[in-house]
Amino acid sequence: MYLIGIKRVSKIEESISLGKALADSLYYLSMVAEKGAQVFASVIGEVDAPVDQKLSKMKTELAIAFERTSLAQGMIEHFNGDEILIGPYVRKTKELLPEIRKSLLLGKEAIDVFPGVIGAKGRKTYLALFQNNMEKRPT
Repeated sequence: MYLIGIKRVSKIEESISLGKALADSLYYLSMVAEKGAQVFASVIGEVDAPVDQKLSKMKTELAIAFERTSLAQGMIEHFNGDEILIGPYVRKTKELLPEIRKSLLLGKEAIDVFPGVIGAKGRKTYLALFQNNMEKRPT
């Protein structure tokens, strides 16, 4: 009986650690979203803020979110999805974590390209051309 109690306590501790890793990841993602809104406001001219600094912080916070998400993915492998109360959430989280990690990596890569696209390092001029493919002889 004593051994069963220890296993249950251990599983509860693992559940709390998993929850903390996921909560940390969400916290850093919320920080990225907040700074992203500030960058957007700066790009459209609503506020004058240093875009490079914000993007640098966003990249750091995305890296931390990725690390915490990776930690959670490793931790969740110790769960089988049949746990009382949390089983359905464990199964769904196991399914979503790989895609979330992939999206975080894409976000980090996009931040590297973003300053050049928005003209943070100098004025940019873009020409957008549209074509009508419904014409008899589209070009």
